[in-house]
Amino acid sequence: MKHFYLLFSVIVFCFLAFTYCSSVKSRTVKLTKPLDEQSKSENSEIKKEKELKKMKSKYHSRYEDTIVVSISTEKKQKLEDSDKFDQALQIFDDGNYREAEKIFNEIIKSIEKPNQKYYNIQFYLAECKIQFGENSNAEELLKKLTEKSTTDHLVLEKSIVRLGQLYCIMDKKDLAAGYFQRLKREFPKSVYLNFADCNVIK
Repeated sequence: MKHFYLLFSVIVFCFLAFTYCSSVKSRTVKLTKPLDEQSKSENSEIKKEKELKKMKSKYHSRYEDTIVVSISTEKKQKLEDSDKFDQALQIFDDGNYREAEKIFNEIIKSIEKPNQKYYNIQFYLAECKIQFGENSNAEELLKKLTEKSTTDHLVLEKSIVRLGQLYCIMDKKDLAAGYFQRLKREFPKSVYLNFADCNVIK
């Protein structure tokens, strides 16, 4: 009887051992790559995950950059205004002062804070007024430009000589002389010095 139990135990042990080994074998068969390659693969997967995270981070950063739409819009608006300004200047040079004045007024309405372009447009609006024979309105615009401390220097220089010339036309030669003297004093190397004289006004 003891032998029977011993034999039965051996058979059960062998059966269990065989089953265990078979299950291990079946598991190892599924491993298609050696362990070191798996490790590399795992490292590769980790690297891929890290790269993916970086890409997501970069994408997120790019997305954040695109939030600043207002800046892009402002730049676009400035470019459009710049194109309009050049267009208005061309129309002015072609002698279509009414159309040029209309565009200058459109642009100036979109300028929130006075800058070089703002003062330049003011000067050309005065020029349009002179062409229309509206000397008083032109005088008013030019005087404002010559009196403001914030007026751009190039615009100030043009405004001084133009106001002097306007006073020549209006037969206010004393006032004209005063502005011509100011031009010589403040802008001794001005390209407009040769025009700062009532005798050259036709």
